[in-house]
Order: sequence, then structure tokens, then C-alpha cells
Amino acid sequence: MRFSMPLAFLYAVLFVGSFHLSGISEIAAWSVLCFTGAALLWHVGLLSVSPSASSRLKITFEPRAPHIVQALLQLCIYFYWSLYWSEPARYAAFIAMQFAWAYMIDHLFSFTRRSEWKIGFGPVPIVLSMNLFIWFRPEYFYLQLVMVTLTYVAKEFLTRTRDGRTRHIFNPSAFSLSVAAVFLLSSGSVGEYTTGVDLVESFELPPNFYEVIFLLGLVVQMLFATTPITLGAVAAHFGLFYLVSWYLGGRPAAFPIDRSIFLAMTLLVPDPATTPKSPKGRLLFGIVYGASVFAAAMALKYARLPDFYSKILVIPALNLLVPLFDRFADRLWPFRFGAASDLRSLKTRTTWAVAYTAMFLAMLAPLKAFRSTPLGRPWLQPVGGGGSPEMQGTIINMLYCQKRYPEAYAPFGFRAEFELYSTIRETYDATLTNEQLDEVFRPQQDSETH
Repeated sequence: MRFSMPLAFLYAVLFVGSFHLSGISEIAAWSVLCFTGAALLWHVGLLSVSPSASSRLKITFEPRAPHIVQALLQLCIYFYWSLYWSEPARYAAFIAMQFAWAYMIDHLFSFTRRSEWKIGFGPVPIVLSMNLFIWFRPEYFYLQLVMVTLTYVAKEFLTRTRDGRTRHIFNPSAFSLSVAAVFLLSSGSVGEYTTGVDLVESFELPPNFYEVIFLLGLVVQMLFATTPITLGAVAAHFGLFYLVSWYLGGRPAAFPIDRSIFLAMTLLVPDPATTPKSPKGRLLFGIVYGASVFAAAMALKYARLPDFYSKILVIPALNLLVPLFDRFADRLWPFRFGAASDLRSLKTRTTWAVAYTAMFLAMLAPLKAFRSTPLGRPWLQPVGGGGSPEMQGTIINMLYCQKRYPEAYAPFGFRAEFELYSTIRETYDATLTNEQLDEVFRPQQDSETH
């Protein structure tokens, strides 16, 4: 049997990684071993059918700039996130196994269906983006590997022709995330199988997460002209939040746009390969996405289901309808966008970026306002509680820091955050006194009394 060096390295990583995971979870370790064994059987089966296939497989290294940029930006997100929550660092070994498995699946499909394996950085942003939204617990880690597998199955088989080229229909990460979300919601196993609420609420811990996501998003938007998508999504969701707040006489959620939703709008949805081509089509796509996320969240709340998967549930349906967005956008807006029409020009991208920046700056103060309690109607209350006791305690400590050190949590409060980082981080891990707890809750209780 002939093994290429990259393939031998992948097998080594998976086998060695499984032994490392055995110290954390034996089930997770056995999951990796079983998946690795299945890949080995697949490889042996192919060689038994065609013994010369391995020697005919051409291996090339083709890194693509979009994948590198996306991976670097996502790593920045993980780094900033890890400064205030230690779990991403603890989960790093599990993410590493997903990297290896993603490359393995990519190889197996290339070996089976083509004569060339193009090795690049494509699996890196796919795995990193999936792990920003769903973590299966170690005892169910095999489901995380199933998600990675589904991603490549969708990329390989669910395709269509656009501009004379065969392209995958669905956003790779979002497809498998949405399948997992449907499974979790329908089985009622969100809290049992995944970290659930903890993962979502952990995004509240970094004081300037909105700003970090925004700044990193500008890089993507300037390079790949995706600003109309994010602008439309943010505007639609923000506007609907306040429209529904006015109609109901109170806020339907704790924030106008949750940080995890803002992250999806900025770095998950704007995939140039699975979104419209024209600026009007992309703007319409973003508007429909933002409105759909809000509507899906309200529907899930009404059904007494966790609403934090709303941001991923609607993406595959919108990806499927991409050809219609360019067509109907021209009918809805027959006028030209003038300088903002040609997404290939730097002037156009700058025009959109300036418009989005102005809108974001106007929205930032309401986005970062003190966490509010949703309107007191039973169907609006979040499902799934407040996460684990540890996360509930950390969130309370975060609220204390937000009141005690408001300058660090103010819009673009990076300087104060840097100066107060050690104090804030120590407070997150501390046990608050009764007086400190009163400082967190008494003003809110007083305001509710009045």
C-alpha cells in the first residue's frame, strides 16, 4: 500500500490525537479511532478495486487567499474570546481533530472522484466557523465529526452551475450547522448534547466583542465586497427589533442584535460563492436574512424552543434561492446604485464600507447597553435557562464589571479594557460579595418597581 506523506501525516495526527483525547473523554477518543478506521477501510477498498489509483493521484498545494484571510480573522476571534473564557483553549484538541478529519474527508473524495488532491487551507475556516456556533460535548464528539463529514458531502454533491462553473449550493459550514440544529431542536437534546446556552452567552464576556467583529468584518468586506449583505442583515434585524418592541410595549430580547447573531451576519453568511453577485442582490439577501433570523427567533420562542439557532437555520434556504435574489432585486429596485454598482472597484467597496460604518456607529450604543430583561410574557422568555451555574455566575460578574468599570464596556473602550484587563478577568472568576451583588441587581429592581 502506498501512502503519500500528507496522508500518512493525517493518519498519524488522528491516531495520536485519539490517545490524547482519551485523557479527557474515552468516548471522544474512540469516536476519533472509529472514524479513522472507517477512512482506512475506505482507502483500502479503493486500492483493492484499483491498485494503481494511489500512484495516479496527483497531489498539489494550492493555498487560496480567501481561505487564509478567513482563517486568520477567525483565529483573531478565538484569541479575543479566549481572553475572557477559558473553554476555547480547553476545546482546542477537539478542534484539531476536526481539522485532521476535514482534510481526510477532502482527500477521500478527491481519491474517489478525481485524480487530483488539492491541498490548501479550505478546511481551516470551515472548521473554525462551525465551532463558533455549536460544540458537542466530549461524550458526543462523534456528532461533531459527523457535522464535518456532512459539510464535505454537501460541497461534493449538492452543486449547481453558476457563470459556467460548478459551485456548491450551500454555505459549507452553515449547511451542517443547520442540520445539527434541526436534529437538536427536534430531539430536545440541546442542553444534553451540546454546550448550548454557555457558548452563546460566553460572547457577552469580552467587553468590546461587537467592535472586534466589526473591525475584522471590514477586512472581509473590503476584500470580497460583501458589505451589502452585512449592512442589509444588521439594518433589518435592528429595525425589526425596535418595531416589535414598540408594538409589544417592551423589548422582545435582551439585545437588539445578539453578539453571536452579529458574528454570523459578519463572518458566516457573507460567503461570495453562495450569495448573490450584484450589490442589489446582496443587499436584498442581507435584508431577508436579517428579517428571517428575527422571525425565526420569535417563532422558536413561541414554540418554547431555544432561539439561538435561528441565525443558522435560515441560511440553507436562502442559499438555495440565491439565483432569485439577483433577478428580483432588479425588479424591486430598477434604479441604479450609481457609484455603488460595480463591486469590483475600490471606490464601490469603500462607498459601501463607509455607509455600513456610519450605520454601525449609530447603532453601537444601543447594542452595548446594559443587558435588559425581555418583556414579561411567557412565550418571550428564553428557553434553556441561563446556562450552567458557572456561566450564570460569570455573567453576573460581567454585569458587575459593566457597572463598576463602564469605560471598558463603552463603545470602542479598548484602551480602558487593556488597562483594566487583569482586574476584569479576576472579577469574572471571583465570588461576589452581597454588597457587590446588590450593586448589580438593585438598580434594575428599582427601575422595574417604578
